[in-house]
Amino acid sequence: MAQAPEFWERFALLLFVAMGVTFVLTTLFDTLALRLRIRRAPG
Repeated sequence: MAQAPEFWERFALLLFVAMGVTFVLTTLFDTLALRLRIRRAPG
């Protein structure tokens, strides 16, 4: 069951892209939530 190397390269590329997008979205969401929390805090 030998797959073509192109398949694995594409698969790794997609995996890294998905991980990067997820990381960026999580960071943006975290920053947004923190800002909202700070804004809501008294004082």
